[in-house]
Amino acid sequence: MNNILEIWENIEQSNEIGLLKRLYTNDSELFIYAIFQNPERHCGIALSFNEHTHIDISSFSNLRDLQIVLMHDKSFPCNKLLIIKLLHYQSRDIFAVMCENMIQSVLSCLLYTSDAADDLLCVDLGGRRIIEKKKKTSKA
Repeated sequence: MNNILEIWENIEQSNEIGLLKRLYTNDSELFIYAIFQNPERHCGIALSFNEHTHIDISSFSNLRDLQIVLMHDKSFPCNKLLIIKLLHYQSRDIFAVMCENMIQSVLSCLLYTSDAADDLLCVDLGGRRIIEKKKKTSKA
């Protein structure tokens, strides 16, 4: 996986205008992009996922330094795109660490829940694995 700071710098150096995205990583369930908006110099990440997944972003409306937007993904018509954008370029180093940690957490969560879903008898609705204790057999 590439360093997200390097991807942002490469996008910025392209001198293209608008909201630009480059694939950071993809999973069968989720595509993650590094995004950069020129000429404003806003950097961030975008997650593309199935449109039937419900995400409520209303609690993030009062953030001062981040902009969070949920929209349809034009690249994949059956997907939504969650965009998390830093509005102050000076904080990008700290934001990059946060983004990479968040991406790793999301990917770990997907891996865990998809692994647990492989064994339908051992999964509750939250995706957590249920471990059944072995019953002791008594000798008569």
